[in-house]
Amino acid sequence: MSTRKQHIAYIEEKGKFHIDCSRNIFSAEEISILEKYGHWFHALSNGILEPVTDMQREFIMVANEQKTPITPAEISWHKYNGRKRIEAKLGDRLNVQYIPETDSFYNREMAKQQHKMMFNEMSKNHRS
Repeated sequence: MSTRKQHIAYIEEKGKFHIDCSRNIFSAEEISILEKYGHWFHALSNGILEPVTDMQREFIMVANEQKTPITPAEISWHKYNGRKRIEAKLGDRLNVQYIPETDSFYNREMAKQQHKMMFNEMSKNHRS
């Protein structure tokens, strides 16, 4: 059975976690959480370390998709694993960047007009 000291030693021994997927979807707080605790999250999720607290047991349930993520740590790890799955599935297709200036079908002015029309329609519906 793991102890709290073993968990702390594991975190210190592993050091900074490398986020090996696109960071675009993560907030600065989530990146900080993943870099600091990512190895520990991985160890808990994969049974390398056994949970010591109820909070850790709930984290494992979230990691196994048996529970909805609530805490910042749970949300960060859930997003990380989801992003890894998406990148593994779609690969290089995610690296295509959309440049609005080169799109002859839908330009910025058209987007502004559509937004204005939608806002006017929603306002009209709201008043009635």
